[in-house]
Amino acid sequence: MTLHPAGILTFILPFFITVTALLVLRRIAEHIDLLDRPCERKQHEGLVPLVGGIAMFCGFAVSALVLQPTWTSLALVLIAGVVLVMGILDDMHGLQTRKRFLVQILAAVAMVYIGQVQITHLGNLFGDGEVHLGGFFALIFTVFSTVGVINAMNMVDGADGLAGSLALVSFAALSVIAISAGAGSIGIYSLILVGALTAFLLFNVRIAGRRARVFMGDAGSMMLGLLMAWLFIDLSQGEQPPLSAVSAGWIFGLPLLDISAVMVRRLFEGRSPFEAGRDHLHHLLIDQGFSVNSALAIMCFAHIVFVSVGLLANQVPGAEPLLFWAFVILVAAHLVLTPRLLQTRQRQHVRVLKKSLATNPVSETGGKPRD
Repeated sequence: MTLHPAGILTFILPFFITVTALLVLRRIAEHIDLLDRPCERKQHEGLVPLVGGIAMFCGFAVSALVLQPTWTSLALVLIAGVVLVMGILDDMHGLQTRKRFLVQILAAVAMVYIGQVQITHLGNLFGDGEVHLGGFFALIFTVFSTVGVINAMNMVDGADGLAGSLALVSFAALSVIAISAGAGSIGIYSLILVGALTAFLLFNVRIAGRRARVFMGDAGSMMLGLLMAWLFIDLSQGEQPPLSAVSAGWIFGLPLLDISAVMVRRLFEGRSPFEAGRDHLHHLLIDQGFSVNSALAIMCFAHIVFVSVGLLANQVPGAEPLLFWAFVILVAAHLVLTPRLLQTRQRQHVRVLKKSLATNPVSETGGKPRD
């Protein structure tokens, strides 16, 4: 696949629009209190502007409408814009979970009826033929899957550079498949997002010891999730789709693996599957002593492996059952191994606490160090 001048423009235009928007919005963020504050769950230094998602949306929206001036582009921009606005409100005021889900469900329904994008088959999952969906069940499954992808991207956004890097790899893979198959519009949208994400990561990745200068916020992660779900579904459905539904799951990769295991584990423990917590893969790596950049490198490498498997297996007829069950086994392994990491972390914490108490004991009454 060769990159033509038009393809270069498809990358450069959103890149420069996003960079420009970031430089402007960083100055505005403080005045409108669109800032992320550190807390027990968010372990970063200082106040960080939550404008990355808005900037990427500007880069995507302008580029899509200029380079691909169609009804689909307008629908894509408008529906993604609704999710973005909901995310901005969540970043600023902390919306209730049910309100976020309501907007996500409405966006998914709009994708089906306005964007004409819907899951109607899942491929040959079990080796005995295509699994087809129809009618109301197809709508329900599409909405469920879209909301799942939106929240998977939101949940993986827990370390500098992570969500943006994983999304960039997935969108790059989608652009390769789409352009190679002649699905020009999906290739253009994907490449636009690669350009916007590259610009964002320049401000978000810790380079040469410099901390992240912006975060994408819930607005950015949920918007990217919607766009990813839309393009994945569009490319994997139809009579002869260039992407199998199972390969799409592998190209979504690590976020899908993580959210599947985390949600199942929380349900088993009687907790809400969508509550905040530090039981995701990136949290476990950081809590085990890895630096943010080391955890980022490990997660990106693993995701690239997932995406590579999806790309290669997509070219192999009849590979869908093997891919499907392999992914199920990986989710099960995640479920089994993660609690052991959590227990190890807890034992280490107890040892550190005991050592601290031994070297600096406190009195039973005053709580002050003894003389």
